[in-house]
Amino acid sequence: MIAAAHAAARRRRPHVLHHGARVARGVAATVLRAAACNVHSASASCAAWYQDESTRPRPPGEAAYISNLRDGEPLVSPFNVRLAADGWGICANGVTAVKCGHFQLDVLRGGKLLQSTGLANGATQTNLFLPVGSYTLRTRFVDGATGRALLPAQDIETSVTASERF
Repeated sequence: MIAAAHAAARRRRPHVLHHGARVARGVAATVLRAAACNVHSASASCAAWYQDESTRPRPPGEAAYISNLRDGEPLVSPFNVRLAADGWGICANGVTAVKCGHFQLDVLRGGKLLQSTGLANGATQTNLFLPVGSYTLRTRFVDGATGRALLPAQDIETSVTASERF
């Protein structure tokens, strides 16, 4: 069953699984989730895993959000977090442009800040290496010159169910 899910993922994203039998980081969890959804295909939540990122409904208006994870999604660490901002440009820290900023990703556990990742170079994705547990991922979109918030922060709850070491 997992081999079938792996083959299906290769057909959907051939650039991700180009290492033969070795699954790229962050994709292993997706392949396992896809296999689990094949077992429980009647579940309405499984349909969400197959939904293309570009067609998934976005929040109304201008917003900064995590584009590849859903609220409550169980994950295997390490995992990739992709960030997006609708209606705004992404720029490096120190660049002053109209409607432009960069991302700040905070990892909270039990309401306390555990880790803060500043994507001041204008990056829109990062890999997180977290131990097993429940977390809140907070996306902030800040001004490159002053560091003030440009958009409301978005929080999603997630749980790391396993940790793989590469």
